[in-house]
Amino acid sequence: MATQLKPPKPLPRKKSSEFSEKAKQKKDSLQKEARRRSRSLGGYDCEYIEQPPQYLQSECPICLMVLRDPHQVSCCGNSFCRVCIKRVQTSSSPCPTCNNDSFSIFQDKRLQRSLYAFRVRCPHAKEGCQWTGELGELGKHLNERP
Repeated sequence: MATQLKPPKPLPRKKSSEFSEKAKQKKDSLQKEARRRSRSLGGYDCEYIEQPPQYLQSECPICLMVLRDPHQVSCCGNSFCRVCIKRVQTSSSPCPTCNNDSFSIFQDKRLQRSLYAFRVRCPHAKEGCQWTGELGELGKHLNERP
């Protein structure tokens, strides 16, 4: 004698508010990870809408990202993200570009003014963020200190 199987009970449907809450949590998680990653690496992980001229150094030689808070070294004049070059300096390592053992660093305000005026896309553009604006406003958009 064959036993008859009962059809499975339908799964309870989730409310749309549960889906939107999960989406918000995922977005928040992605933003926190991006902030953590960008702070640990130093530079901005973004894309220029209009490329700066080639004579204007826009990429950090250490993290290979867009310069954040550019600082210049006294030995060879190259600029780096403040976080990146401070890490090198505190570890008593030589300059990453010219290998000079002794160097000082100072804020490159001229380069910062130039770079921060260029328009960029949000690093979360691939996840759907439509924000575009000046590089100098990106930190505010990402809710972090510039």
